[in-house]
Amino acid sequence: MTGFRPQLRAPFLVILFSATLAGPARAAEDAFTLYNEEARVITASRRLELVREAPAAVEIITAEEIRDSEAANLWDLFRFRAGMNVADGRSGDGNRAIVSIRGFPAEFVDKLLVLVDGRSVYTALSGGAVWDQIPVQLHSIERIEIVRGPNAALYGSNAGLGVINIITKKPGPDRAGYLNVMHGTGGLRRGQASYSDGNAEGAFRLGLSQKALDGYPTPSGPAGTDYLLSNKGDFRGLWTPTDSSSIELFGGGSWDSEGVIDAANPVGRFHTDFQMIKYNYDPRLESSIQVMAARREDVKKFPRYHLGPLSVREDQYDGEIVHRFSFSDDRLRTVYGGSIRYSSVDSGGVFDGKPYQKNAVQRAFASQSWLILPRVNLIGAASLEHSDTGGNEPAYQVAAVVHPAGSHTLRLSHGLAPTIPTLYQRYANQRADATVLLVGNPRLTAQHLRSYEAGYRASFLDKHALFEADFFYLEVDNLSRTIVQSYNFPLLTLSFDNDNKAAARGVEIKTSYRWDAGRSLYANYTYETLSVAKPETNVRRGTPAHKVNLGGTADVWSGFSAGVDSGYQDGHTLYSQARGQNLDIPAYWRIDVRLAYAPPGHKDVKLYLVGQNLITPRHLEFAEGLAVPRSIYGGVSVKFGPFR
Repeated sequence: MTGFRPQLRAPFLVILFSATLAGPARAAEDAFTLYNEEARVITASRRLELVREAPAAVEIITAEEIRDSEAANLWDLFRFRAGMNVADGRSGDGNRAIVSIRGFPAEFVDKLLVLVDGRSVYTALSGGAVWDQIPVQLHSIERIEIVRGPNAALYGSNAGLGVINIITKKPGPDRAGYLNVMHGTGGLRRGQASYSDGNAEGAFRLGLSQKALDGYPTPSGPAGTDYLLSNKGDFRGLWTPTDSSSIELFGGGSWDSEGVIDAANPVGRFHTDFQMIKYNYDPRLESSIQVMAARREDVKKFPRYHLGPLSVREDQYDGEIVHRFSFSDDRLRTVYGGSIRYSSVDSGGVFDGKPYQKNAVQRAFASQSWLILPRVNLIGAASLEHSDTGGNEPAYQVAAVVHPAGSHTLRLSHGLAPTIPTLYQRYANQRADATVLLVGNPRLTAQHLRSYEAGYRASFLDKHALFEADFFYLEVDNLSRTIVQSYNFPLLTLSFDNDNKAAARGVEIKTSYRWDAGRSLYANYTYETLSVAKPETNVRRGTPAHKVNLGGTADVWSGFSAGVDSGYQDGHTLYSQARGQNLDIPAYWRIDVRLAYAPPGHKDVKLYLVGQNLITPRHLEFAEGLAVPRSIYGGVSVKFGPFR
C-alpha cells in the first residue's frame, strides 16, 4: 500500500485560512448563538438527545452546510468527513457512487443502512443504496445524521458499519420558495425548485429537480458512455388535527436515463417511487408513539443487454411502530417497538427459471438508558429479527457514557450486528454474457459484525473549539465473497460463499474551530487497517489506510464568502463487480473550492462558483476504469419567504 505522504500541492488553504483569520466577523454574540447551542440527534438512540449523550460516534450535516456547499451530488456531502469512504464510480445497475463508513467500500455496501425520514432505501436485490436514484432534493434536506458504528439493535440487519439518516424539511405555515440553476463543465446542468405553504393546522412542501451530465473520461481521455439525465420530485405534507397528534404524508420519485459503463449495454432506464404515512402521538413530554407505513417500487430496464432485453422490478412494503417514554425524573428512558418488511424482486433475466423471489422480515427491539449517577449513563439495546434469507438473528449494543468534568465526554461501546444475504446472493441465475454464469448460493448465512469502540469528545474556548477521537476494532465473521464454482470451457460459473473472516482497526480524529457563524476551520484524520483470514485483495487492500481532510469557510468581504475542502487518500485496491476485476487506485489529493456572493441588502439572492478536483485534470477513484475529471460549475439561487 502506498505510504502516508500527505503533501499540500496548492495554496488554496493558506489563502482561505488567512482570509478566515483576518476576515470581518458577523455580529459576534447573536451570530454565534446557534452554533453555541449543542446539537441534538435522534438517529443514535431513536429518541432526541444531545450529541454528547449519544452511545455512538455521531456527526450532523446541517441545512446551512448543505446550502453553502452548493454540492452537485448527494454523496459530495460525505466526502471530507471523518471515517467515511466516498468515491465516484459506476456500477452495472446505475449506482453512481460508493459510500461507506469504516471501510469495506463496494458498489453496493450491504453493511451500511441509509434512511430518508426514517424510511429504508436499502435494496433487497443487491444490498446497499443506489445513491443517485434516491428521490430527495438537496435543497429539501433539513439535516443528515451520520452514526458511525453498529446500530442493528435499533434498525435491523445491514446496519453494522453505521446508519445515514437523511431528514427532510418539515413544511411551515408560511409561504416560501427556492430556485437554483447550475451549469458547468462535463455537460453538467441542474435546476432545482421548491415551494411550501400552509397554515396553523397543516402545510405542504413540494420539490422538483432535473440534472444532466455527460460521461466521465477514461484515464487516456475519451469520454465514457455513462451519461445521465435525471428527474426527481418529492412531497411532504403535515396535518395537526390536535395539539398532541400529527399526520405526515411523504411521496416522491426519480426517473433516470443513464448510459452504463459496459459498451454492450449502453442504455439503462431507472424508475423509483415511494409513498409513506406517519402518525405521531405526543400526549405528554415523557411519552410519544409513532406509527409508520411505507411502500417503494424500483424498476430497471436495459433494452440492449448482452443476451437480450433485461428488466428488474423490486417492491418493498414497510410497517413500524415505536413507543418512547421516560420516568424517574427522566433518569430512565425507554424505546421499544416492532417492524415488518416485505421485499420482492421479479426478473426472468436475473432469476432464470424462477423469476419471482421474496424476503419477509419481522423484528422486535427495545432500548433502555439509565442515568445511574449524575455524570454516568448506561445504555443497552437488543433486537430479534427473522427473515427468509437470514433466519433468526439477534443483535445488541451496550454503551457507557461518562461526563467526568465540564464539556468532556468519554464513551465505551460494544455491539453485534448481522448482515443478511441479498436475494441476488441467494437465488441468482444470470448469464452475464456467453461465457460467464452467475448463480446464487441458497446456503449462505448472515454475516456477523462485532464492534468495540472508545470515544472522547470535548469543547474548549467557550465552545468555539471542538475535538473528538474515536478508536474502533471490529470483526466480521461469515464474510461473503465471490468464488469460482466451476469452469467448463468456455463457461465460467461464479457463485458466493461466506467462509471468510475479516478484522478492522482504526482511529478517527477530528477538530474544528469557529470564530462565529461565518468563519470556521476543520481538520480530521482517519487511520484504518484490515486483515482477512483468507487472502482476498478487494477486502484486505480495499480501504485506504490513511485519510486526511482539512478546510474551512469564511465571510470574506461585503457579501463575498469562500470555502475550501481538501482531502488526501492513501493508495488502495478496489474491485468492480461490473468488470470483474481489481484496479489499483493511486494515492491522491483532492481540493474543492467555492466562492459565493450575496448582494448586501439582497441576501435572498446568491451567485456561486465551484471548482472540484483542481489539482490534476483527472484521477481514478473506482475500479470501473473511468476517471473523475476536474470540473468547474456555477449558478444562481433565489429564495423567498422564510425558506431555510
